[in-house]
Amino acid sequence: MAPFTLDDKGRVFVTSVSTTGANPPRIDWQQDGAGTLAAASQIGLPGGAATLPPEMEVRDGENLIVAEVFYDYDAAFVTDFVPNMIVYRRAFFRPRLSDLGVLGN
Repeated sequence: MAPFTLDDKGRVFVTSVSTTGANPPRIDWQQDGAGTLAAASQIGLPGGAATLPPEMEVRDGENLIVAEVFYDYDAAFVTDFVPNMIVYRRAFFRPRLSDLGVLGN
């Protein structure tokens, strides 16, 4: 992120998604922080259904870890060409050797 900081301009969410049987994917747990920007996870809320891209399949007994980053970008220069915007990026990870359905201490 250097030279940028998240402080009041960013926020990060890390979410665990799983499914059992024929049930739709659900959110097991979610942690957020690294900044105080008012933003909500686009994946959903803990205990609720997970909103995933159609091509992102979660198989029975499998976990999916989703990292989301929001950043309130204000252009310092050339503001006529680069508008201020909320930048959103997400990444999906499939842990292989452990069940991440419960967040440990």
